[in-house]
Amino acid sequence: NHVFEHVMDGYDERARLYTGLTEYPSEYDFKPELHILLKEDMESEDDEYEPSGEGEEEELSNSEAESVYIANLAAGIIGTKFYDSKKKIVREAEARDIAILYRSVKVSADEISRALEKRNIESHIEESDDYFDTIEINIALSLLSCIDNLKRDVPLLASLHSQIFGFSPKELADIRIAYKEHIEETEGTRKRTPYWQAFKWYVEEGPEGELRDKAISAHSLIMEWRRLSRIMPLDDFIWKVLVDSGYYAAAGAMRGGGRKQANLRALADRAGRFSKDSIASLSSFISFVEVMKSKGISNGQAAMVGKDDNVVRISTMHKSKGLEFPFVIVGGLGRDFKKDNNEKKFSFDSKAGVGMPYIDPERRYWRSSIMQVGMNAKSNRDSYREELRLLYVDMTRARNKLYLVGSCKDEESLMKYGKPRNYLKILKDFIKSGLCDYYIKPLDKSDIEKTSHRKHSLDADRNSLSEKAAAYYEEIERRFSYEYPYKDMLSEKAKYSVSAIRTEELEEEASASETEVVSLWDRSEKRKKAGAADIGIAYHRIMEFLDFKKVLKNDGSVDEAYILERGEFLRANNAIEAEAYDCIETDKIFAFFRTDIGRRAIRAAESGKLKKEKPFTLRTERNGREILVQGVIDCCYEEDGSMILVDYKSSYIRAGAAYEEELERIRREYKTQIELYSEALEKGTGMKVSEAYLYLFSAGESLRIDL
Repeated sequence: NHVFEHVMDGYDERARLYTGLTEYPSEYDFKPELHILLKEDMESEDDEYEPSGEGEEEELSNSEAESVYIANLAAGIIGTKFYDSKKKIVREAEARDIAILYRSVKVSADEISRALEKRNIESHIEESDDYFDTIEINIALSLLSCIDNLKRDVPLLASLHSQIFGFSPKELADIRIAYKEHIEETEGTRKRTPYWQAFKWYVEEGPEGELRDKAISAHSLIMEWRRLSRIMPLDDFIWKVLVDSGYYAAAGAMRGGGRKQANLRALADRAGRFSKDSIASLSSFISFVEVMKSKGISNGQAAMVGKDDNVVRISTMHKSKGLEFPFVIVGGLGRDFKKDNNEKKFSFDSKAGVGMPYIDPERRYWRSSIMQVGMNAKSNRDSYREELRLLYVDMTRARNKLYLVGSCKDEESLMKYGKPRNYLKILKDFIKSGLCDYYIKPLDKSDIEKTSHRKHSLDADRNSLSEKAAAYYEEIERRFSYEYPYKDMLSEKAKYSVSAIRTEELEEEASASETEVVSLWDRSEKRKKAGAADIGIAYHRIMEFLDFKKVLKNDGSVDEAYILERGEFLRANNAIEAEAYDCIETDKIFAFFRTDIGRRAIRAAESGKLKKEKPFTLRTERNGREILVQGVIDCCYEEDGSMILVDYKSSYIRAGAAYEEELERIRREYKTQIELYSEALEKGTGMKVSEAYLYLFSAGESLRIDL
């Protein structure tokens, strides 16, 4: 009542909740608990915690860590004595007395379920809309699709790789490779062919061996099932395939096997109902299912848990309406609300009608209309009211004790004033009201239950094992102790930008020499409205859109009026930010065309040999391995059978530093970047780069870079 009379409109005396239980032992009148988990303080704790020598590999994500915290709360509740108001007795809490509620179970339900399982607590996820997204149904439908039509690669590969046929990725690749070699030998071509053709050829003509026998067996079984599909009732046929393939039994052996088998049984039942309503065939049933999936038609999973089963319920706020539980844990309170952003689309309102954005195709921009702004504002208000109603549902599901759990960056950001973006922000003003116990603590990303048996080795007495069992033991030990030989490369990127490579090398150089990497922009520049990057873009944009054949007058002097006109045109058409344009020094652009490299670029433009803003992707080697590098060459031109490279820089010379020393440092810092540009240019044109220059707009000077 205290919360909602402050945050919900119309929460008056008629809406208030009143105590219904008058005879209630005071010692079992529990206070609600609010648990706020801070993400910011984890770095130092993670450094100290290194279970099993694994270090950072054991760290959980924020979502997993919150799920583990909630699982520990649930484990602590079990065995707690409370007053059961329905049975009028004091008893110990069991798993069935606990419900964990989320805005959406798709985000964290599996994480919570796994965390509870590690604590030997059974749970049940009350999902409703993901029947066709489950692994077991997808594999079963893939198999049925193969039986109906073998000429579909995705279902075929999914079926072959599943537990039904057990083909490994290597075996599937070997079939493709063998067929590819056969095509090259017989037809002399390297055309791309569908996988089903490769599989069919391998069954009929592939090289003799264990893999071919396996392929023949799988193909024969599919063909036999296809024959049966034409003579058996659809539901009986699907059930026969599930059982004869062994997949129904395999699904039962998986985690959550009971639910998986119930879903498979439900698939056969759906086929039976489909058969009663139409002339059913396997093909028509598959088409029916694909339409349901594409239209997003709701199909709940098979119900496996009754109200008396001793499991923790994991449910959504929507599905918990009308239900009550002795103990309720509400999780994910720190996640931001989802809101529709219809600024670029149509907005709809049942009373106001349709709101559309204003689009100007000539000036190439759009903005929201007044009607659309009003509709979106109303939609956001309605969404916020709905979130408040859901929070109300959550906070009124508990009969005995309510736990509220959420994560946030830090306490300061939580208490910051502003429009609430999540449930924690709504509750922040009531944390210290005295009506609840609250706990603010760091989010612990270590899961002892998870890591304690991560590297669990077998404790069997080897001497008591038979020779065959000992061999299995050795193989299991070998597999569990395997370490990937290239794990240091897993964190390496395969694609870099030129500037990223330059930055990394500067940081390495600074680290080795114990010097500080400083920005080439002086402090006065950083105080300008426009950022360094925006100003650099402005210079580059003007140079890109200038026609070098027009920058000189007939007398050979620089046509400053033309350059200024092009700059103003770009600003007027929003190609350059106004603040950035005001910060550039156009006389430095004029100066470029008075330099030797500027005049040579003009001559190249007049002869059609000038290129500007040329993007490239280069395969090169770095630190002993191949990488891809992407970049854009500002300016290059052909001259006397070789290429001249020019790169524009808007960086400033640092105030107070020796001028020549600054120029040398700039040469050194950009040398790697220029070398990559030169390599890309030589490979792309087949001509050698004979000269490379940096042009500094700040100094109006060109620097030659030795290659």
